[in-house]
Amino acid sequence: MSMDGVAVDKVFFQPVRLSEETLEGIIRTAAPAIFPGYDYYDFRPAIPCGASTRHPDGALLARGERKWWVVEVETHLHSVSEHIEPQLQDLASGFYGPDAFRYLERHPTFDPGSYDVDTFDPGFLLVIDSLTPQIHDAANRTGFQTVECSPFRSPRNEYALTISGHRPRRGTSAAGPGLSLSLTEDHGIAILRPLGGRPVPQLRSNDVIIGDVVHPASLLSDRSGLALPLSATELRDLLPGAEHFRLTPDGQLYATTA
Repeated sequence: MSMDGVAVDKVFFQPVRLSEETLEGIIRTAAPAIFPGYDYYDFRPAIPCGASTRHPDGALLARGERKWWVVEVETHLHSVSEHIEPQLQDLASGFYGPDAFRYLERHPTFDPGSYDVDTFDPGFLLVIDSLTPQIHDAANRTGFQTVECSPFRSPRNEYALTISGHRPRRGTSAAGPGLSLSLTEDHGIAILRPLGGRPVPQLRSNDVIIGDVVHPASLLSDRSGLALPLSATELRDLLPGAEHFRLTPDGQLYATTA
C-alpha cells in the first residue's frame, strides 16, 4: 500500500528514502514502541555460515521470554537475489550460541542474568522499509518473519514510521492465555479448529489479527471452527513454521511449534 503522507496533528510527514544506517538508527530509537516489552540491542558478531561469516544488525530480548530474535535491517533498493536473500539465508543457517551472544555484553545496559534464552536457537526477523512480493518470498524461503517499517519525515526533520507485519511482543508466547488451534482447509478456505475437538468458545469478536492486519473470520454454524478469508497456504505464508496456532483473547493469532 502506498501513501502520500501521514498527518500528525498539524504536521504532515512525507515518505522518504533512507540509507540502511539511518533506518537502523530510527528502528533502534523506536524499538520500545514497535516491540513492546522487548529490549533492542545492536548485535553484530561474526556468525559462521559455511566457509564465510555474516553480521546481523540487532537482537531482541525480553525478560521472562525464552524466545529471542536476530534482526536484519534492509532497504528494498538492494538486490533481492544478490544481496538480501543470500544475507538472510546465511544468517538463518549460521551458528549461534554463547560466543555470539557475548557480543551483547559490550552494551552497558545489557544484563545477561535478566534473560533466560537458548542462545543456540534464535528466531529471525527482517525489518524492511518496503516489503515487496519478491522480498516477502525470499523471507519465507529463508525462515524469516517480516515487519515493514516505512519511514516518513516532517519539514522539521522529525521521523515517523508506519508499521505492518510480525512484531514480537512480550507476554504473547504460546504459553500465554488463548485458544490452541489446528489448521484444515475446506474448498480453498482456511479453517482453524480448537485442539481436542472442543467447540469454539464465545469470543469478543470473530476478527482475527495476523501481524497488524485484521481478517474478518466466520464462525462455523456448529461452532467447530473459524473460517478465514485466506487459503491454508496463504495463512502458512503469513505465519511460517507453525505446527499449530494460538488465538489470544484480543484476537491476535500466533504460530506455535508445540
